[in-house]
Amino acid sequence: MAAADFTSSLGFAHFSYEERAESRQVLNSERGVTPGIRGELRQKVLDDVLLSISLQYFASDIRYRGRTQAGADLRTRSDLRLTLLDLSLSGVGFDTGWAVIKPRVAAGFRRWQRDIHPTRSTLALKEGYQWLEAGLGIAACRRFAWDGGLTGCLESWALYSMEGRVKVNLSQFGAGKPSLRLGSEPGAMIQASVESGPVALRVFGHYWQFGASESKTVERVTGRLVVTEPASHTWLTGIELGYRF
Repeated sequence: MAAADFTSSLGFAHFSYEERAESRQVLNSERGVTPGIRGELRQKVLDDVLLSISLQYFASDIRYRGRTQAGADLRTRSDLRLTLLDLSLSGVGFDTGWAVIKPRVAAGFRRWQRDIHPTRSTLALKEGYQWLEAGLGIAACRRFAWDGGLTGCLESWALYSMEGRVKVNLSQFGAGKPSLRLGSEPGAMIQASVESGPVALRVFGHYWQFGASESKTVERVTGRLVVTEPASHTWLTGIELGYRF
């Protein structure tokens, strides 16, 4: 087996999240730019099969827009902490004369910690989301001989988010920390990268969504509380610059 290589990357991404009612009305949204870091370890396991393990992390304070239970406008901030762990395999490719086409398969674990700041009229709300994501992709890569070592790749992925759960911290309301199961839904990703020697530039767009959760009734001293997580969708688009060791 060939020696493994490791790529360390820094970048920025725009995070855009929306929750919607059954009527398709937007209930709340969170948007903002967040810095991120990524590490990727790659190893050839066969002549033309490449194994990759990557870990990506984003953290920032972003804008929250929504409404209270009484229907009043709510404008505040939200702390974002997003972790993306991926394991992928790149298969045997075939040369079309213009580019080398390779199939890819991946599995990933996601975790998003969402901490909505309190205001004068509302309490803080902390939610922890986690889910699995599986994907099938295809990559087209071309080496540009005129540059003596510049390689460009374009990838597209069909994804599926599953086994999603959200744990809602309602301790301050006397309702504990109920966990809700989210509906599984398809997603997608597209990315383009350019490598020259040990330096790599990557641009990506990652989309995922969830259906509405089941309703859960929580007992508390002041009475029962019914908790439901609405359907949602998220876009994560960004750019990063990496160095391969």
